Amino acid sequence: MNEATWDDRYRLGIAAIDRQHRQLFDLIADLNGLIAVHAGAGEIQAVLQRFQRWAEMHFAAEETLLSVTGYPGHDSHGEEHARFLATLERNIKLIASRPLAITQTDISALLTDWLRAHILKNDREYLPHLRASIRDLP
Repeated sequence: MNEATWDDRYRLGIAAIDRQHRQLFDLIADLNGLIAVHAGAGEIQAVLQRFQRWAEMHFAAEETLLSVTGYPGHDSHGEEHARFLATLERNIKLIASRPLAITQTDISALLTDWLRAHILKNDREYLPHLRASIRDLP
C-alpha cells in the first residue's frame, strides 16, 4: 500500500495551505486504514467523498490566493487542479458502479502520488511569487 504520511518536505511555510495539505494526507491515511481492515464499500466511498470535498475547498483557497497576488501561472495551476478533480470524480464513480474495475489500493496510490508530486513541484513553483507578494503588502 502506498503510505501517505505528512512530513516536513511537504511544508510550504504558508500555515493555512500546510494545514490543508496535512488534512488531505490524513484523509488518505484514513482511506489506507479502511483498506487495511477490508472495510465496506460505503466506508471507502465516504472517505473518498470527504477527500474530494477537502480537495475542492483547498484548491479554491489556493487559487484565490494565487489570483489576488497576481501569480502569472494562476490559470495553469487551476487547470491542473481541475484535471485532478475530474480524474478523482471518474474514479469515485467507477468504484461505486463497478467495484472490481479499480482496486482501492489503486485509488489510494493515485491520491498519494498526485498529492506528493503536486506539492513538491507545482506548489513549490508559486512560492517565490507569494513570498515577494506578501513581503510587499502594506
